Amino acid sequence: MGASEARQFAWEAPPLEQRPRRRPKVRWSLDQFLDPLALAVTAPMALFPERFPPPAMLIGLAILFVPYGVRQVNAGRMTARTAALWPLLFLLLVALPVGAYASPAFWAVSWPELVRAVWGAAVCLGVINFCAAGGSWPSRRSVKPHVAWATAGFLGVGAILGVLGLLAMGANDKLPVVGDLARGLTGALGGLGQEGLNPNRVAGTVLLMVTPATLLTLAPQRDRRIAPAVWGLGRVGLLGLAAFFGGVLLLSQSRTALLAAAGATTLACLLAGRRGWVLLGVAVLMGLAVLSVFGPQRVLDVIAIKRDAETAPGAGVWATIAADEAMAGRRMIWARAWHGVIDAPLTGVGLGAFHLLAQQPYPALPNYRPDPDTTHAHNLALQTALDVGVPGLLAYAAVVFLAAAAALRLLLHSAADSAARLWAAGMVGALLAFLIFNSLDAMTLGARPAVTHWLLLGLVLGADAGMGAR
Repeated sequence: MGASEARQFAWEAPPLEQRPRRRPKVRWSLDQFLDPLALAVTAPMALFPERFPPPAMLIGLAILFVPYGVRQVNAGRMTARTAALWPLLFLLLVALPVGAYASPAFWAVSWPELVRAVWGAAVCLGVINFCAAGGSWPSRRSVKPHVAWATAGFLGVGAILGVLGLLAMGANDKLPVVGDLARGLTGALGGLGQEGLNPNRVAGTVLLMVTPATLLTLAPQRDRRIAPAVWGLGRVGLLGLAAFFGGVLLLSQSRTALLAAAGATTLACLLAGRRGWVLLGVAVLMGLAVLSVFGPQRVLDVIAIKRDAETAPGAGVWATIAADEAMAGRRMIWARAWHGVIDAPLTGVGLGAFHLLAQQPYPALPNYRPDPDTTHAHNLALQTALDVGVPGLLAYAAVVFLAAAAALRLLLHSAADSAARLWAAGMVGALLAFLIFNSLDAMTLGARPAVTHWLLLGLVLGADAGMGAR
């Protein structure tokens, strides 16, 4: 090509910023699905390790390593790099084995907790690698396809666990009217009555899905390749999921979960933009209507139903809260948990062993009555320190903190009133709900329902690594 022809071509070509931007085609490959497949295959062994011989766990561990070996061969790295990788690996490879070693009853108590916690950390890493898979584009408005599919899986797992929770949820009578409705529904579904699952645990399982499902129903349609009818069906499905998750929370009558859901959704709506503000305005008007009809004290008297006999209704807000028997019980459990942390700060008292310690008169506390239902410390920070020691707690806290930082970074990276902004605001709300609920209750690292916690952390960290928000 001559110089004159080159000048003519350069003159005719439009400037780079005026050229139409084409999104690269999303790259899907078989190795990107190895993580979900390996996790699904090993799920029965991980969730019910007591039903499998220990040698079978070696086979499960080998299956979990397959995706990492494939990535090492194909991409030259075993896993995607995130800021939370090293604290997560420390928790997985050091803190959990140390906590299991310190246990006074390894096979009876710590072995199942260890297997489920290791598998949960593998879930987190697997979701990170799936979301961070290459071939997509960073966008201020769109949610990356890999992240969208992972989000659908996150909500789907929550729906499955919510249905199972309704079928197996134990009966309770914390709230008027709602308690009768819950007993009738669980009875009609073949519930287990008092022998069923703890309602607080059921609530903690689906709590993380309420805010993301609610905000994603407000997402605008940007992709013209999706038919409006299909988009409408998807929105109806998300609305149904949000209503289902909220219904499960209400039927569980978990005051901690309801408080966490309200606070998380409020913050997420404030961060989401104009669409979220409209939703928040409607919710505030409904709340003001309830308060105007019944009054703040009457609402508090209904919520704080477990009061000391000496505390009469209308005794005042702070007196009602202070007299709540559940809070009194938590303060006693927290005191015993704190003594356990002080006695074994480096190793913890043993993975999953706190419920054994809680039934013993150590240290001596006035008016202490052993409670067979004291299976955890009702605070995730205390529970994690009891399980894996203070170093393990710091590692887990670092993972949660870095996930929160990633969610805020994605929020700032997204455009106003876009699907990406609503998604990021929903994840910020889910993390806030996680923190509020686990401050007054706890889902141990190796609990079966804690898979939703690991999924949430992996989803946020993987989205940050894959969307290039830096």
